[in-house]
Amino acid sequence: MGKSRKCPPNNDVVWKGYCRRVFLPPRLVRVEDNKTAPSRKKWRPKRSVSEVSGDGGAAGRSPPPSSSGGGRDSRCENTTVMIKNIPNQLRRDFMLKFLDDYCKEHSLEYDFLYLPMDFRKKDNLGYAFVNFTTAVMAMKFKKILQNYKWGLVYDEGRIFTSKKICDITWARIQGKKPLIERFQNSSFACDKLEFLPVVLDPPRNGSDPNPSPPVIIGTLHRQALRKID
Repeated sequence: MGKSRKCPPNNDVVWKGYCRRVFLPPRLVRVEDNKTAPSRKKWRPKRSVSEVSGDGGAAGRSPPPSSSGGGRDSRCENTTVMIKNIPNQLRRDFMLKFLDDYCKEHSLEYDFLYLPMDFRKKDNLGYAFVNFTTAVMAMKFKKILQNYKWGLVYDEGRIFTSKKICDITWARIQGKKPLIERFQNSSFACDKLEFLPVVLDPPRNGSDPNPSPPVIIGTLHRQALRKID
């Protein structure tokens, strides 16, 4: 009892006459020079995700498309954008003036606008579709208006504040012609022509103080027409 067992030199220690085994990670176990160490996997520090993938994304996944190559944005063939998070109080006339101002400032041109409305509440649904005459202009507008903060809004004598922030995405239907084909035979259950999609012919760029009136696309529902008559 008084004699302690002889312990191997690597990971056993003698404490108060007893031999206790200390379990160490393989990387910390010292191998004697004159002994052949058993085959072990070499320990390496865990690498971060960005080191594995090389681009900050998850390992094994393709990097997200960028504006400089590979993604949908880079092909420069889309002309129709969807503007999200529009204050619900705004109407089509305000959006036309809003777009005119941006087109004039940034040399853009658009030929279609549709601001979907809630016919019962008489408010817009918070998004709109705009078609630009070239893909380059659409891309430019998309970049300019992304994350736009509405803040204080002036509309036809009304003043209100909105905390909404614009999100600009590509619309599902692309191009002036497909948009016209989509809406020209549609019947809208409302009694106001200002709630319908419009084509701008000639296209608007904000430079004309008296632009041509919008061309209405679609028709009002028959019941709504009776109310107007």
